[in-house]
Amino acid sequence: MTIFFNLSQASEMKKLVFLFTLAFFFTSGAICQTEIDPYGVIEQGYSINTLPHKYQKDPSVALFAIENFGLSELNYVSSSLLGNRDFILELWSSYDDEKLLEFIPDSMLNNDDFFENLIYNAPSESMPIEAYKLTSDEFKRISLVPLQLLDFIGLYRFSKEVLPYYSCNAPVLLSLMSNYGEIKEQLLPSKKLDICDSLKQNKEFMRELFAEAGSENFRYASDELKSDREFVLSQVKNNVSYLNEVNPQLLSDREIITRAIESTGSALRYAGEELKKDKILVQRAIESYPLAFQFASPDLRNDKELLKLAIDRDVSAIQYAGPSLLNDPEIMTFELLSEALNDNRADEFILKILPFYSCNESALLLFGSNKPQYLLFCMSCAICESLLNDENFLIKFFEKLPENDQTRDDLLKQLDSKILSNPKLFDVNHLDKYPDNFKYADKSLQHNRDFVLKHVKTNPRIIYLAPRIFQEDKEILSAALVQDGLALQLGTKTLKSDIEIVRLAVDNNSFALKYASEDIKNNFELVKQAVNQDGNTLEHVSNNLRKNKEIISTAFSNRIESVLFIDSKLLNDRTFMLELASKNPYTLFFLKDDFQNDLDFQKLGASIFNLTSEDANNIVSNYSLASGKIGIKPNTSYANSSKLSGKILQYKIDINGKPYLNGKALNTSMDYDSRRELENTLKSGDQVIIHSVIIHAIYDGDKKHQTQLVPSPLTLTVK
Repeated sequence: MTIFFNLSQASEMKKLVFLFTLAFFFTSGAICQTEIDPYGVIEQGYSINTLPHKYQKDPSVALFAIENFGLSELNYVSSSLLGNRDFILELWSSYDDEKLLEFIPDSMLNNDDFFENLIYNAPSESMPIEAYKLTSDEFKRISLVPLQLLDFIGLYRFSKEVLPYYSCNAPVLLSLMSNYGEIKEQLLPSKKLDICDSLKQNKEFMRELFAEAGSENFRYASDELKSDREFVLSQVKNNVSYLNEVNPQLLSDREIITRAIESTGSALRYAGEELKKDKILVQRAIESYPLAFQFASPDLRNDKELLKLAIDRDVSAIQYAGPSLLNDPEIMTFELLSEALNDNRADEFILKILPFYSCNESALLLFGSNKPQYLLFCMSCAICESLLNDENFLIKFFEKLPENDQTRDDLLKQLDSKILSNPKLFDVNHLDKYPDNFKYADKSLQHNRDFVLKHVKTNPRIIYLAPRIFQEDKEILSAALVQDGLALQLGTKTLKSDIEIVRLAVDNNSFALKYASEDIKNNFELVKQAVNQDGNTLEHVSNNLRKNKEIISTAFSNRIESVLFIDSKLLNDRTFMLELASKNPYTLFFLKDDFQNDLDFQKLGASIFNLTSEDANNIVSNYSLASGKIGIKPNTSYANSSKLSGKILQYKIDINGKPYLNGKALNTSMDYDSRRELENTLKSGDQVIIHSVIIHAIYDGDKKHQTQLVPSPLTLTVK
């Protein structure tokens, strides 16, 4: 066909249209014949939707488009590509985006092999969970593959987000409940997993469940199965604990309970009330499990024959005896009671049996010696009045009780004065360890000199409780002072002025000097003895001896803080205080400010921090920072007394005129590298200037004392 167009006859507008159309035709033809670069088009910002169809089927082009524009590009790829398993799995492992799930075909998602790949190639825990939620009901009902989610997402997320979907999946439920203990023991009882009604009514499934995971899972059975006599009877030998879940009417079925008892006598607990009255059935249970006696009816628990049968096999069964047997001499023999009380399972038996034996001397003595320590009750309340007035019994009873038993206190409160005037009663009440029991003694006994003296010798606290007359008795007070020097405070003025008495007290405790008369506090020999024991006793000596340098030096030798108690004139004596400081430079913590800024005292003070050698002019070169070379110890106690504590608050140190350290609260974070650097830096002849080291000390004894030591600039030279 020939197309002819006469341009000469056309209007100008038609000519233009014709030429434009012709140009477009040739241009389009050129484009169609040119090969397109799909990656270049996408890089220029064009969607895969603008490319020819053949590129929308190309996995690499599609992946490139998705990489540039996101998963929304999947809307434009071909359906054949969305059905490409390898393409979907590659996207799955690369993109943690639930939007991807919209494009996975159902046929692929509900395939065991494919879903297994989804689990192990998932970019996060949430993706396979969300994928599983989208699977079909049939897949959830029969597939075992999702069990592998346990290994991938862990028990908690599995139970919370996936487990509910398994309620009708019999293979999975059986596997879970038999193999995953944590799910079985923790999740199932808390009802995080339910079993669907169809399985609860399925006898075959429930039998498999019992076989695989135990018949205690009978609680998941339907009400119909729990009422099915033949089904219950068929399972009774496996595990009797499920009887707690069956229809209560079946618990009165003799055949079911008999078969359960044949398995274990403890099954008697589940039996109906009428069956618990059946002696033959109860006897069978006891023969299998002696403590099944406790589940028998009240009448049978008063049956001698059954009780003997039980206690012959397990003596702790005695605690379940009925009231009529608790005081039966034929049953409750002394030997049996003794054996039962030595069995810790029968502890509460004592409480139950006490009222029946309140006048039985032998039994009470036995109970007293075997009373469980943790049972808080007043045993004395169960002792009849006749025995509470029997001195011989009470002495024996107190001897049997443990020393620290609260029953002692309760019982002593109840006794009359006649009993409490018997000194033997207090011999067995251990006044040597529990002197407060002295307060229960009758007044006649408390005023008995021999009784008081005897017990003061074993425990000096007795003298604090004794009548005043015995506190003034020299022999009795002396017996106390040997053990407790501070008992001197109870003595009369005469006794406090008796050098012999005071020496006894000071020998035991130097601070007893506090209670001595003023004359004794001025006795040189006795005071020296006291301050030699503890220098802080200087606080209690006479004003005269606080000026005595020998007494002070003796006190100072073991307690440097004793300088707090010396006479004020000596505190201003530079020579004497320098002498003391030279013996122990910690004295600086207790000096006047004038001495703290004295260079001679400063040199002594520097030695506290190991800043100097013995001549107090040179740094010891083999020390290291924070524990040696310049020796400032960070935030640690630097006193040699347990009553002193202190720490360095600030420091400023120059080496050879250049700043080296300047800061606050010296700490261990600077130790190793800084120490090594300092060791490498310091060399013989170097000058170290300690501009300031502010330290803080606390004396925390009877008195509190705070001080700050701020040394003047001190120049030292490295050896």
